[in-house]
Amino acid sequence: MFYVNVYIRFPIYICIHYSTINIYLEYSLTENGRELVSILQDLHKWGQAQLDNNR
Repeated sequence: MFYVNVYIRFPIYICIHYSTINIYLEYSLTENGRELVSILQDLHKWGQAQLDNNR
């Protein structure tokens, strides 16, 4: 038995909760979430460059 918990306002992930003896959660990105990956990678690169420039 499981159910899907989706953040509704801006769905960037899906959480599947499996009802077992031990709690088991599985997270995955929605299409909206996958679109953010390249933006976050660029932001990470920018942040690394700022750190390197300030050393």
